[in-house]
Amino acid sequence: MKLELQKSFNVLLIVIALGAIYYFIAPHVAGLLKIAIIVLFIVIALYSLSTIFKREYDE
Repeated sequence: MKLELQKSFNVLLIVIALGAIYYFIAPHVAGLLKIAIIVLFIVIALYSLSTIFKREYDE
């Protein structure tokens, strides 16, 4: 599989996974905690994306 396709697939999987987790958690969480969860998910997504792009430059 080409590297660009792998990166795109990994990004798509990260977005789907975090969206699904949020979808199932959101109804059970209070308002202010939802904002904290969104911020946490953004940090996780950015870290995951940075590892994907870092892996490309290491090779």
